[in-house]
Parts: sequence; C-alpha cells; structure tokens
Amino acid sequence: MSIFHSLHIILALLGLSLLSTLAHLKPVSSPHLRQRLSIYRHKEQNPNRNKPNPSQLHSPSSEPLKNKPMKPITEILTRLEWDKALPKDNYSIVYRDRYLGLVETSVDFKAADSSFRNIPTHRIINVKYLGSTIWDRLERRDFVFSSTFDEKVDIKDVIVACQEQAKKNRREKSVARKVQQILGDQFSSFKSLSMDYCSGNLTPKEYYEQSVQLIGNAGIFVELVSFLPSEPLRDAVLAHHCKMFQSHLRNRHAYNNFLGE
Repeated sequence: MSIFHSLHIILALLGLSLLSTLAHLKPVSSPHLRQRLSIYRHKEQNPNRNKPNPSQLHSPSSEPLKNKPMKPITEILTRLEWDKALPKDNYSIVYRDRYLGLVETSVDFKAADSSFRNIPTHRIINVKYLGSTIWDRLERRDFVFSSTFDEKVDIKDVIVACQEQAKKNRREKSVARKVQQILGDQFSSFKSLSMDYCSGNLTPKEYYEQSVQLIGNAGIFVELVSFLPSEPLRDAVLAHHCKMFQSHLRNRHAYNNFLGE
C-alpha cells in the first residue's frame, strides 16, 4: 500500500468523523439570537445610554459587580489631582478615625494645605464631589474609573451630574428658607401636608383645600406649588386651582346678574 493511498484513507476517516460531529450539534435557538441582536441594536441606537444624571448616581440600576476588582483609593486620588479635564476643588473624603469614628474632611488639590495626604489610605472609605459620592469602598461604587460596573461611565459626565445635583440642592434650600419666611410657624404643618401629598396620602383636592385653609391665601399657595418635585403633582394641584377659580368667576357672574349689574 502506497503512502498516498494511506493518506487518502486517513482523510476519508477524518471527514466521516467531522460529519458525525456536525450531525450531533444542536442549533442555537432563535429566541436567543433575537435577544442578542436586539441588545446589539439597542446599544448601537443609544450611544448616550451610559451618560448618568443626578437621579441615577445612587439608583439600583447602577448596581456594582462583585466579581470585578475595584480601583484602589490611591489611583482615584491620583486621577482626580492630575487629570486636567477634572476640577481640583470641592472634593471631600470620609475616613474612619480611630477615636472619632467617621470623619469627613474637604480636599482641595490646588490649596497649599495637603493635610488629607497624611490620612492612611486604608482608612478612607468614601470620596465625594459637591456632596455626591463618586467612590465608595463599602458599597463598591467607582464612578471615576467605572471599575466595578459592567459598562463604562465617563467621569466628566459624572462631574456634570454632581454639579446639577448641587444646584438642585441649593435651590431646594433657598426655596425652603423663602417658604419658611412666608409661613413662619405654619411651615412645619405645610411641609407635612406636602410630604403627605407627594407620598399619595392626599388627593390634589384635599391638599389644595387644607393648604389654602392653613395659609389663608390661595395666591401664595399657588406660588409654593411650583416648587413641588414632580411636574404631574404640580399640574394636578394647579388644575384644581383653575377649576376652583373658574367656579368662583361663574358664581360671581351669576350674583352680578342677580343684582342686575
């Protein structure tokens, strides 16, 4: 038997083995393929899907992955200090003091005071920018490098989101001070009513009537309604106010007609 004849027999046997293996393979189910394709198309059609907003920084949708290694605090501070695209002030770190417990101290990379560098890095558990957490050791949240998340989050978008959240917090504090100046001792009662309404314990009608009775002036109440956190909540109360105002105009018009004016 020649060597070429032997090779021909070996190749024929390999071909039969390959055909037998292919015959036993099971095709991938089409639902899985459709799901994979739909996810791929969703990612292509939504290039900005990873851009966070203030309400998403601490939401359950941003759950970290336990099996991914987390960037250490040394690399976090190094990037915040030397990345030219990031601000250098308004940071703070929370560390565990041996005697005082949890302590929060401000961090300004431009300032001459660098006392925060003397804090042992293993004691630092949290880094904040403008009061919003951007790195947390205990909760394994890293918004600086996105090391604990499945998808990449741009730190510059996180910084913008923190700035917007800080503006919102300042506005809410300013509104609370103005409302307190207007209502005086009635502020706590009005705050309680507003919380009940936002949580669904009061209907727009009940909230409107009780608030106007408390404040004694529907005009002031309408101004305060504009500070409610949700647009549907505001619209529902303002719609009831318009309904009451129209009813008042109709009653006044009927009364004038009755007097013959």
